[in-house]
Amino acid sequence: MQKQEGYVSPEDYNDEFCRASLKPADYSDIGQAKVLAKECGVELRYTAATDYIRFCGQYWIESKQQAVGAAEEFLDLQLADAKDEVQRTKELLMETGVSEEAILSGGKSLEKKIESEQMDVYLAYLSAMAYQTFAMKRRDMKYVVSALQAAKPMLEISVSDLERDGFLLNTPDGTYYLPEGLEGRRDHSPEDYITKITAAGPGEQGKDLWLDALEDLIEAANGKPLLVAYWFRPGRSLVKRNGMSWKPFMGRTVITAVGQLTRLPSIFISNRVPPTIKRTAPCII
Repeated sequence: MQKQEGYVSPEDYNDEFCRASLKPADYSDIGQAKVLAKECGVELRYTAATDYIRFCGQYWIESKQQAVGAAEEFLDLQLADAKDEVQRTKELLMETGVSEEAILSGGKSLEKKIESEQMDVYLAYLSAMAYQTFAMKRRDMKYVVSALQAAKPMLEISVSDLERDGFLLNTPDGTYYLPEGLEGRRDHSPEDYITKITAAGPGEQGKDLWLDALEDLIEAANGKPLLVAYWFRPGRSLVKRNGMSWKPFMGRTVITAVGQLTRLPSIFISNRVPPTIKRTAPCII
């Protein structure tokens, strides 16, 4: 097979078609932004309400500095890609008979030594050198900011996409689809656009302590309905309004378990109440 006309070795095939290049189509803010958006689109998004958000592997973080960090990591990859391209084309040029000393000298002295059959490889080398110069220049902070600014329309999503599925519970060991219980677990995904995470995942540790606390809470309700989800945020005032005694231990347990979810706006909690239940009338869930 190797002797057949048109045969391409696996190494050459992978090099030409499978090597992802971070070189922009044009050396401009928009050209750079397009490559940045393509490379970082999975972990970097923008909304008008939050500005940039970045996926940390478990949930999305609202942070401009995280966006700058993602851009800096991209620039490191881009510079390494440019250096690899320079080295690759340099070696190809040397294979045509040009000495390394002549290549390093560059300029007119190198150009004079290039024969017609070496021109294509020589032009590829010059292109790689221009790419490396561009990659170095874009590491200046003003160009980092300009690329992120230009990338906003390319990475924009609607703020309504965040927390869009109220039945997803994000925990350190995975995301759970609540209607399916423990069977609804799946790996963290940036496509869920979840911005909060609990402090702990489902497990047996502390089960008896939790059940005892829950029994105390129900007993304290004196038969009155109680919406536990409402208690996460309004807390003591809601319990007092319903004529129930305050159970600090239960409150601390709930707040510790739900972690960042204690900072959710009230609407995210109240929207989970079944439509058959009046919002002003708490109930046990």
